[in-house]
Amino acid sequence: MRQKKTLVLAMFLIVSLMLAACTQSNNNTEASGSGEASGTSETVGSSSQPIDENVTWDSPNLSWKKDTTPTSMTAYMDYTWWPMDSWGNDEVSQEITKRTGMTLDITKASDENQLQVMIASNELPCLVYTANPAFEKYFEDPKVSFAYDELIEKYAPEFMQLLDPEQVFLNTSEDGHFYRIRSHYTSEAEFNDPKNVPGPGMATLHFRQDIYNELGNPPMKTLDDIINVFKMVKEKYPDMIPYLPNWIPFMEYMGFQSTPKSIGDKVTIGLAEPGAVAYYEYMNELYRNGLIPKEYMSYKYEQFLEVVRSGKVFAASYNASFSDEQNKFFDTNNIKGKWTPLNTPPTVNGEMKMKRIVPSGGWSNLYITKSCPDPARAIKYFEFLKSPEGDSLAQWGIEGVHYTLTEDGLLKRPESFQQKTIQQAGVGPNYGLWNFGASGYREGIVNASIANSDPKYATSVTFLKAMKPYISQDMFINFTNPKSGSDEGVIQTKINQIILRYEPKMITAKTKEQVDEVYNEMLEDMKKTGLPKLEEYMTAEYNKAKQKYSEFVQKTTNS
Repeated sequence: MRQKKTLVLAMFLIVSLMLAACTQSNNNTEASGSGEASGTSETVGSSSQPIDENVTWDSPNLSWKKDTTPTSMTAYMDYTWWPMDSWGNDEVSQEITKRTGMTLDITKASDENQLQVMIASNELPCLVYTANPAFEKYFEDPKVSFAYDELIEKYAPEFMQLLDPEQVFLNTSEDGHFYRIRSHYTSEAEFNDPKNVPGPGMATLHFRQDIYNELGNPPMKTLDDIINVFKMVKEKYPDMIPYLPNWIPFMEYMGFQSTPKSIGDKVTIGLAEPGAVAYYEYMNELYRNGLIPKEYMSYKYEQFLEVVRSGKVFAASYNASFSDEQNKFFDTNNIKGKWTPLNTPPTVNGEMKMKRIVPSGGWSNLYITKSCPDPARAIKYFEFLKSPEGDSLAQWGIEGVHYTLTEDGLLKRPESFQQKTIQQAGVGPNYGLWNFGASGYREGIVNASIANSDPKYATSVTFLKAMKPYISQDMFINFTNPKSGSDEGVIQTKINQIILRYEPKMITAKTKEQVDEVYNEMLEDMKKTGLPKLEEYMTAEYNKAKQKYSEFVQKTTNS
């Protein structure tokens, strides 16, 4: 524990030294929040007391614990799919208010452009929760958002000692400040914990176990096997769709991915990696054999789900929890059928190539905007959310009501929990609603615990445990995303548009040769648009981050 505190203090010193040399010092002064935006807590909790070097999350004098008087803030959830748009109607948000005094006035995104409209009209709420990288450059500006490190230094100094130094490193902006701490971060040690399983947000192939049994349980060990099974379905069940894609796992089965990945010290766009055309050739083979419907490419999730729940789909791909969700729906609505995920990745030409590289930096950002009249209280509220107490409450629920802990540190849900919706409890089987400060580790415990409480609907646990050996983390990929509006950012946007334009042509091509021809055209178009420049930028940023982290570790180790 003492070593971790030394690392954090050293990191704070490094950040301070960076600020001293920063050319944006005039703007950074504005971020301190003194004066007009400091609100009612300006003098409440402003720290002049020495920091206790032995402070822990259980210490009685944490800043968030010193002021739990009732207060309210506006908050925007930049997710159209978020299942809740109000505060205080579920048990967890009620408990958060009880412990912290905080109430949120929630606005949920009605469409993907709503936040951009709010920015253009200068009508931002106190808090903005978004994972869209296009907004990072805008919000990581002292004119727009409060810097966490400055708020922490002024109003919650012990908080810096309690933060993971790697998280501070990962979230520090170019100006030396950090304006957010991404949710769902998982350290390497936490990822490797045997109790922890990966998050469910990975593309997964699911299929109807009952129909598979009727087919005689044919092998599904290779990509060719899967095509053969789909053909058997088409022949025996002509009214069924053999495969309905949404999130498509075949690219990762082949060892490729659509997001940037590192190969040694070089970063490449996954679809431009040599051999990636094989993915499109495979999808085209599925299409030419009538195994996937052409219209799947235009389906929104609701349409995709409606077709699946008609009972006329053999296989579908979405996230890891998809089979459990459909099995519950089928059982509730007396629909015949049982779904299961494919737990072993298929081989390619006799070789296991499945590989998934994920950034370890986390998921979503909570920004405290300059619209917030009480940033002191906001940072204290975030301190609570980052604490084990707040993290457990937001992701697991209320202990004794929504769960008890087993001897092996997993969750046991009571029967009453299964009867509640996420809108009633504030937490569901896989995640919690108010996860602004959530850790990836506690999310992993949630997923690993499903079999304890609901074994009938726990196929995702088996699947995620089976997939863990094929997943690795790379925190430096977090630094490769170009800023919106930069030359590289514009190139990236154009390349994404190129991919969207060419993909349907490749998948629906009449021959394999035509797929290759269109793929080469796409690759050439990407190169003309600036792919080499983008990959050069990403590679430079990747290696720069590795060097900075190496220097950081060396300095903190020697301090």
